[in-house]
Amino acid sequence: MAKHIFVDSVRCSGCKICEQVCAKTHFNVLNVSKSAIRIHTEFTQDKMRHTHNVCQQCGPSAPCIRACPENALFWDEEKNRLAIDLNKCVGHFNCVAACPYNAIYRHPALKHPIFCDLCDGDPQCVKWCPMGAIRLVG
Repeated sequence: MAKHIFVDSVRCSGCKICEQVCAKTHFNVLNVSKSAIRIHTEFTQDKMRHTHNVCQQCGPSAPCIRACPENALFWDEEKNRLAIDLNKCVGHFNCVAACPYNAIYRHPALKHPIFCDLCDGDPQCVKWCPMGAIRLVG
């Protein structure tokens, strides 16, 4: 079974440090629009809750992989995670629409999609979450 990021919505404070760390790790910028993990805060009359979107590492037959006409997205068997061949990706972004978890993103400054690559097995969002709300599971 593939590992993936799990966010405990009860423990999550909505601080978005995970988003900042992700963008800094992968793009060397503090720009949450370049993060592969997204935290959303929802307000109701009586409470506030945090939800998230992050790649669930669906496996070799993932909808995003099947949707890529250039075969740029693939399942990395060695690292047991979703990966991309940037030399093949031409920016169709079919994967964005195909993801059932809304966890693949398009950024206007990039010619390739953004999704969680588990930081090559050492997810920084897990390390930096001050609430201990993020775990690697599976």
